[in-house]
Amino acid sequence: MLKKKLYGLMTIIIAIALVFAFAACDENGDDDDDTTTTTTTTHKGKLTITGLSEYDDLWIAAYGATAYDYIYAAGNVNATYTMTPVKITNGSAVLKVWKQGSSGPSDFTGSTSGTLFIFIRDSSGAGSYTDFLYSLDYEFGYVTFTNGVGTLDASDFYDDDDV
Repeated sequence: MLKKKLYGLMTIIIAIALVFAFAACDENGDDDDDTTTTTTTTHKGKLTITGLSEYDDLWIAAYGATAYDYIYAAGNVNATYTMTPVKITNGSAVLKVWKQGSSGPSDFTGSTSGTLFIFIRDSSGAGSYTDFLYSLDYEFGYVTFTNGVGTLDASDFYDDDDV
């Protein structure tokens, strides 16, 4: 009799735990804790890359350095600097730009120049910049930013053979 009551009590505890577990997830099965994302609706840092027609329907992200900051350009960058690439459409892509900081990435708003690794991938999968080194193609690009906004054309790309 005691065993039956114990099993019944355990069943109720497990059912309650499952209810709380499902309540913590959204419709995609993700928890709603978005504290690691740095994407905001007022994001100012932006890099527009044009001349990418040969890469349409592939994915792009970038990483590099300016005179003052390490910067990341992608669709999203989280607190561990994992980048989510942007899909290339109609020969261009617009990437959001972040700078590396002591408390995680923050919106890049600087006016400076620097060299970026441009990574072209066949996958939308997120990863660190070292993961992106295994991309289909990568190039270098020298970009000048004004108030966090920069542009680059693929005709200005250069690779390690050009250095």
